[in-house]
Amino acid sequence: MVSNKVLRRWANRVRTLPIEMIVPQHGAPMKGKAVHEVIERVQALSCGIDLMTDANDNVPRAPLRQVP
Repeated sequence: MVSNKVLRRWANRVRTLPIEMIVPQHGAPMKGKAVHEVIERVQALSCGIDLMTDANDNVPRAPLRQVP
């Protein structure tokens, strides 16, 4: 997932639809109450660019080893 902004937009669009089942590419199908629980969880999920911090910009201190 790219960012929480994308997930929130998706969640806001689909939450009003009469979804009976979510069938993920990986994992078990979800029906009933689980459909709305997944939408709520996805809306609050931190992911992708949301997880980037200044710590991700550190340059290695030791020189990189040359490959012959």
